[in-house]
Amino acid sequence: MKHTLVLTIGGVVVIASCSIVGDLDEFQADLNTPLPGSGGTGAGVATTVGPGGTGGDGGASTSSSGGSGGSVAGPCGGLDAVTYAVTPTIIPVRNACEIEEDVQGAVLLDANEAEAELPFGGVLPFDFCFYGEEQSHLWVGDNGYVVFSEDQPNKLQLDIGPPHTLGEVGVPQPAVMPLYDKLHTGAKGICYALTDDAPYRKLWITYHRACFGSAACGDNSILTFSVGLEETTNNIDFGYITMSGGTPSLQSQALGSTATIGIADGAAPACSAAKCSELGVCDDGEPCNYTEYNSEVVIEGGLPNLQFAPIAQTGPSNN
Repeated sequence: MKHTLVLTIGGVVVIASCSIVGDLDEFQADLNTPLPGSGGTGAGVATTVGPGGTGGDGGASTSSSGGSGGSVAGPCGGLDAVTYAVTPTIIPVRNACEIEEDVQGAVLLDANEAEAELPFGGVLPFDFCFYGEEQSHLWVGDNGYVVFSEDQPNKLQLDIGPPHTLGEVGVPQPAVMPLYDKLHTGAKGICYALTDDAPYRKLWITYHRACFGSAACGDNSILTFSVGLEETTNNIDFGYITMSGGTPSLQSQALGSTATIGIADGAAPACSAAKCSELGVCDDGEPCNYTEYNSEVVIEGGLPNLQFAPIAQTGPSNN
């Protein structure tokens, strides 16, 4: 069976085409298999997004410090297009409500159908690029989403209806959705904390003991999950700390039966979810404008921690 394997090692994305037979008794990988698209001086170049250049040499570049022929144009590298690969990760997940740091706080305590801007004064603690664009404002909604926007997103279910697959109508703003569903926040609300040291600081955003529905949270469902935004690599981590439904029907929801999990750049989807790969690329090689891990499907065994790693799809060379 043919699979695409994407590993992130130290902020570097390694892409391999893999053949897996039986119980992994035979494993073959070709690290030179390019992603769809064109770029550099060769065909099909995929480059991880880092602080360096975006040029390529016709193979799959895995350097986050620069390709072989690009130049930096601002903190996002002047990229032609960016997709995101999603893979399960074993990176440790932090609960921002249990972190003591100089930059920390909480918003939307015991909230239903509400949004709030994280109080950074319009400037995030570090440069962060999302789909090739530098971001400065960050909003959170009680329904399990984070939005990059200067203005209030108005992404409440009262405004746009229930969650849906990102391949149908997309979302109106660049957004990160660790568990986009009908939620009510807990007594501690949505916490945030800045950890680690430059140039790899991390902003953790945690929904602490949230629950499904509109009523105040009791013990029926306990949902604690985090989003991590990492400086320099621009990686985005989803971590599911406690996902307890409490009842059989709610437990199904805690496993993803009514949620959408993924990220989107705010543009109209270029193809349906069925035609969008785990690398965020449509069948025709064009970016999907989103990467969706799950939409209204039960994930047996529980939601795995996930990492969304940016990949530059470089344009054709003019040389």
